[in-house]
Amino acid sequence: MTPVDPPLAAGTKVCIVKPRGVGLSTPTVFKSLKYDALSSLDPQDMLDTFTQKPLKKVENEWFVNDLEPPAFFNLP
Repeated sequence: MTPVDPPLAAGTKVCIVKPRGVGLSTPTVFKSLKYDALSSLDPQDMLDTFTQKPLKKVENEWFVNDLEPPAFFNLP
């Protein structure tokens, strides 16, 4: 693990959306994760991209959520 400075200034507002009535078990999602389908982007390159560019300048290819496919697979 590499220590990093906080990515946002103190007091920055962030909105997290969680649909009501939808919940998934973390172990279930991880058990469904297909490791051969994980992003091939280098984690250090991703960290550098997000810490060195303004968020609005980061290209879409860098926004990766490897847990999204198994989560959608396990939706009730």
